[in-house]
Amino acid sequence: MGFTVQMPHVLPNVLFIGFSGTPVQILSTITQEIFGQIIHRYDLAQASEEKAVLPYYYESRFIPPDLTGGDINEE
Repeated sequence: MGFTVQMPHVLPNVLFIGFSGTPVQILSTITQEIFGQIIHRYDLAQASEEKAVLPYYYESRFIPPDLTGGDINEE
């Protein structure tokens, strides 16, 4: 992140716009500190409502290891 922080000093008269799928740091305002105020936020709920993304499903499964000797690569 060092380079990003230095950009306003290197190019003081340039307008910076950041497009990000995730914040720079979770649970922090550091994204706004680096890029400035948020112009527009397009979250996953809105994208799902507009059918811009496909629904996703997650099923947690545990498959117990049952390898009994032998070559693990063959198994």
